[in-house]
This record gives sequence, structure tokens and C-alpha cells, in this order.
Amino acid sequence: MPLLTTQSAKGYGFSNSTGTGLTTDFVALSTVVGSNNNAVTFSSIPQGYTHLQMRCTYLGSSIVYNWANVNGDFGANYNFRQTYWDGAGITLGAGYSGITGMYGANAASSNTTPTNYILDINDYSNTSKYKNFASFGVTNSGAGGYVYWRSGFYPSTSAITSLTISADGTSTFTSDSIFTLYGIGVK
Repeated sequence: MPLLTTQSAKGYGFSNSTGTGLTTDFVALSTVVGSNNNAVTFSSIPQGYTHLQMRCTYLGSSIVYNWANVNGDFGANYNFRQTYWDGAGITLGAGYSGITGMYGANAASSNTTPTNYILDINDYSNTSKYKNFASFGVTNSGAGGYVYWRSGFYPSTSAITSLTISADGTSTFTSDSIFTLYGIGVK
């Protein structure tokens, strides 16, 4: 059953049909709860959707940032650009290439300040184009907070069948952390 089917959701473009035969359902595929672990993985991702979206709210032990990796690739194969607000102003970040994952949301280094993070992966099952990412994250550091917008690509035409979200270093996601993967638009 689609997660968003109310009239207000339809106003945002989430409805059962676009009139073109393509449904734009927003369906929860899997939910993982943190358990004082360094990473969560969505594996065996079904290929019947057009796009993926991962949403999470996490707490962690001294997490500074997180990484998103696909298909078990932890090599220096990811590229992104960023813009962020840190309470003092907006910074347009430089582009990064050859890094070891799609850089996620910065987080407060506290078990009591949650970070919210959304990651979109377009055309994840298309085997004729690179995979594009867009992410948004927000946290309150107590000194004004952080808001991040990032976009990038993974230079592979392979369909994405797994997604891992990792905390940096020896940090862990607490049991109050929740990660949900959604499929958007049935093929």
C-alpha cells in the first residue's frame, strides 16, 4: 500500500497515477533500527521502482558525519558538491571527486541531538547511466545548527542493489536511530 495517498500528498506530486501510466507511489521498502553499530545496510533492493529515497533520524556516539555507499563499493569512486549553512552564514563548497562514499549529513557529536538526513538516488536500476545522488541534512549543534545540501554521482551504470549508511571512524548509531528506504514510482 502506498505510504502517501492523502489529498495533501497528491498536491506534492505523490499520487497513484500521473495519467501517463506511470504510478508515483512512495512505498516503504525496508526499515533498519540502529543498535550501537557503525553502519546499516539495505540489501537485496527490489528493482521495480524508478527512484530510491532513504530517510533517517539518527543519534550517535560522537558522529561527525556519515557516508552512503552502494553495492559494497567503499573505494574512492564518488563525487559531489555541497552548500551548507552553519549558523553564521551560507558557504558554497567546492566539488569533491575520488572520495570513498557519498558524503551524508554532518551531525552533532551527541547522543541527545538528532540529525535528520534524506538521500535521493535517481534512476537507481537504470543500467545505461551513472547514478545521481541528492541529499539534505539538518542538525542542531547547540550553536546554531547545520543545514546541508549535497549532490553528486557514482560513476557506474550497474543497478544499485544495496545501500550502506556508515558513521565516521569508530562512531556508532544508537538504538534510537531509524533508517527507512522508499521506492518511488513503479516502473
